[in-house]
Amino acid sequence: FTSADDGQTWTRSNLIDLGGNGHHDGAIEAAVTELSDERLMMLIRTSLDRFWEVYSDDHGRNWRDWRPSGLDASTAPGYVQRLASGRLVLVWNRLSREGAPPSPKSAPSAAYVHGARGQRAELAISYSDDDAKSWAPPVVIVRRTKLSLSYPFVLERSPGELWIWTRYGSSPPVYLRLQEQDLVDRVKRAPRKKS
Repeated sequence: FTSADDGQTWTRSNLIDLGGNGHHDGAIEAAVTELSDERLMMLIRTSLDRFWEVYSDDHGRNWRDWRPSGLDASTAPGYVQRLASGRLVLVWNRLSREGAPPSPKSAPSAAYVHGARGQRAELAISYSDDDAKSWAPPVVIVRRTKLSLSYPFVLERSPGELWIWTRYGSSPPVYLRLQEQDLVDRVKRAPRKKS
């Protein structure tokens, strides 16, 4: 929905239909950011093992070109934020824990007609220097063995200082502070995987 009069009236955009029948199947709980060319990009939570991406060139009134993104993802929402540096940063639950294969799909349910994968033991962060055309290798920033970590939020308190928090259900919240440059330096120092 968009408003041109400070929220007095609202106009609905076109629907984005990714299929599915359950109350969590299809497209749900998207993260939206503005790209440097003023288009909007939405990363959509799905039960399809990855975020789907979709774009709007008219401030969200119409969405076009939806497709699977290159970002594997659990059935949980992510949070994308443009930083003062111009980078995009994304915090999310990847499809599987670091170094582990994806968990088996859950049985079909009222939420997911074809089942879903729901890893919520780790939160990862990545950044993009090219408006989400590519993403740096993800870095795990929080790990829990028994309680869920999901529904992250990011605030850039001052340029380069990220405040990240999460709260889901009865799990205790997580709060952390991260310097953008530390993330960039860590990715640059990480050993490259051979292809």
